[in-house]
Formats: sequence, C-alpha cells, structure tokens
Amino acid sequence: MPRRSPRKNVRDVLNAMWETLDHEDELGVSEETGIISADILMQLKIRVHALEIDPLGDVSMTIDDPPFLFDILLESDLRQHPLPEEMDSFHEYPELSESPETESSGAERPETESLRAESLRAESLRAESLRAESPEAESPEGSLDLSWTSEARARAVSDYITDFALNPSRKNLPPSCRNLGEHVGLSPISLPDPFLLGNGLDCTGIWFWRTQLILEAKKRENGQPSRPHIIMTTIVNRVGQNDSILYEELVPLVSAMRNRANQPEVPPAKWESLFEMDEQKLPDNRVFKDEKTFPVLMLSFLGPQHARVFYARMKNDEVIIGQSELYSFERKNTANIELFARLLLSTPVRE
Repeated sequence: MPRRSPRKNVRDVLNAMWETLDHEDELGVSEETGIISADILMQLKIRVHALEIDPLGDVSMTIDDPPFLFDILLESDLRQHPLPEEMDSFHEYPELSESPETESSGAERPETESLRAESLRAESLRAESLRAESPEAESPEGSLDLSWTSEARARAVSDYITDFALNPSRKNLPPSCRNLGEHVGLSPISLPDPFLLGNGLDCTGIWFWRTQLILEAKKRENGQPSRPHIIMTTIVNRVGQNDSILYEELVPLVSAMRNRANQPEVPPAKWESLFEMDEQKLPDNRVFKDEKTFPVLMLSFLGPQHARVFYARMKNDEVIIGQSELYSFERKNTANIELFARLLLSTPVRE
C-alpha cells in the first residue's frame, strides 16, 4: 500500500504562498490590470468562490467548508446605538459609473467590456502619473485634482465607514466602552503588536495598497490574542471588476493569514524589541501553533468609489476565498453604509 505523504504545516504553506506572491513578475501578473488569472490562482492553490451577503447579514457561499467563521453585527444591535446626529462628511462621486436606469444599492455593473476597459486604462494612466510624482491627476470631470483618484476615493469611503462604525458618540454605550467595537469585544491592532512583523499589508510604488484598520477579538489578560480571526480594511488605487480578484487585494489577504500564523508568543513588554531582530532570529514559539484556518474578513475599498468583501481561510494546503460583488458608494442614498459598518463589527466564531 503506497505511503500517504505527510500533510504540510499550515504556516509553511502560507509562507511559501507569500514568497511566490512576492515575485509578481515571475507569476505573470499584469501591471496594467492587476488581475490574478485563473492559472495563477491554480498555481498558488487558491480557490475563489462567490460570497453573497443579504441585507440582514446572512452569508452564503458556493463552498462552505470550512464555514463562514464570523457573526455579522445584527442590524437591530446597530440601531440600538444610534449616532446623535447624521454624519455629513460623505462626498458623492461626480459621475456615476452606471446608468441611472440600472443604478442599485448592490453591485450589478452594467458597463460593456469596452467601457470597463476604458475605465481600467484611465486608472492605469492615473497610477502612472502618480508614480512619476506628478503633482496632479485627472479627475472625473476632466480637471486636475488628486482628490478624485481611486486611492483618494477609496480612502474617503473607508474612513467614512470606519468612523460610522466606531464613532465614540454613539448612544447607549456602557461607560467602559469607547465605541461599538469595544462593546462587541473587538480591539484594534497597532504597533508594536507582533502581528505587524510581516510584510505585505502595505505597498507603495508600482503597486499600491494600504491596510487602514485591523481588528481582532479582545486580547487575553496576558496580552496575547484570544482568537486567530482578523478583520481589516484595505484601500486600492485601481478600478475593480466583478468576478476577478486584484493582486493588490490578494497579497494583503494572504499576508494577514501568514502574519497570524507566524505571530510569536512573546510577553507584551518585549514586543518592541522584536522589530529590531532579523526575521530568522525571531522566537519560534507561535501563538496559534495548532490553528488550521486563520480566517480573515477584509473590506476592500477601490475605484472609482466602490467596495467589496473578501473572506479567506485555509483548508488543508489551499486558501479558500469568498468574494462578494462590487458595491457602489457613489451616492449616499444607495450606498450600503450600515451593512459595511456591521461587517466591520463582525465577531469571531469558533469552528
């Protein structure tokens, strides 16, 4: 009877996958579109499936093993903690990317392929202009204004959703909680947390993406993370397409999983010293040495003024990714602001 080959360690799989992704030229990723092809996904052992989220927060995927390991905040829970007054910093996009007859709060995108290609080419030219350190970039109205690049619009929407979800002025919060995130048991990750030791959460240059916010379940009393789950927001300086994942989205997703798998178990008092060490000299004891899935929920904000949801987790030696359709944030009255705030306030679920 043939001997079954040993199953690879999850951390080793993620490290190898990240190293391959870090050489995008060898992978053959197009700088013009940034789209990860089906062949590249197959080479990396990554499977991408549709992720459907209804307004109530129920999630369904074309594959559910392992399942969706987050509980989205209920609409009723959000409404129990209203803002004292309406936020007024939402900037609408001056030109809709979809016709008025078919505009919707969801992500149905009626553009033809030629219009989509034209939009991608325009974004590529804007990005090239930025890389050349040009002081200005073309706006949707034809004037020169950096505030209308995909990066700027993605950042604005990301900041708005974050402020809406975590606004400290929300009513009916316990005195011990500064915001709704703390109330549901979430905490932000910031330096010098060892989760941030690994590369890949941010990139500037030919490729651009930036992780804006990272949340986790409340830490244990000893300062160590209590759950492997990660919730994050990422901004991308590119126009996205339905049914395709961008290099600028895949890398931070895999990087978050890899960083969690590699996270050393070190007392908080020694965290700062870790950032002065060579990677080869970091402690080998891991916080989640027995974890198999490393779930990540990522809200991706991109051009022209849109967002989508990714849910990634390991299964054996593969990464399984659920990807939603694009949601338009071009008009406030049709933008899914509350849904994305509730997604950001999701809480980890044990498998």
